[in-house]
Amino acid sequence: MNRTKSINTHNRQREELNMPTQPLFTNPKQAIGFMRACLEQDDPRTLYAAFSQDTSSFWKERIFASLREIEATDTLESVFLDGGRITSFPDHESVLHLGGHGPRTHYLHIKLVKFDRGWVLESIHVCR
Repeated sequence: MNRTKSINTHNRQREELNMPTQPLFTNPKQAIGFMRACLEQDDPRTLYAAFSQDTSSFWKERIFASLREIEATDTLESVFLDGGRITSFPDHESVLHLGGHGPRTHYLHIKLVKFDRGWVLESIHVCR
């Protein structure tokens, strides 16, 4: 199944369950801003509903807590957008990985994927 068909099916299933559709982003800062808004509204459900890959409840608790910890001591933009140096999605790539192996990112890996109409938040995972 191609990515466009997959996201359309995913959003149709969300609508049937009365869940929000997956947001589309035009730059990485929008994606990080969406994540911060979920933190500010204490709304992990909206954050995880935006993922195109399922995340186990075990990891959901840890990811949201780690994002909060980062935001309490720094900003998500500073940590995941390399201090403001990452400003756009790559032109000739279909995946952008933010974060990584280290204490500053709390070992979080954010995966954004390109679709026809924009970029989506595919997943956030923790490396072990």
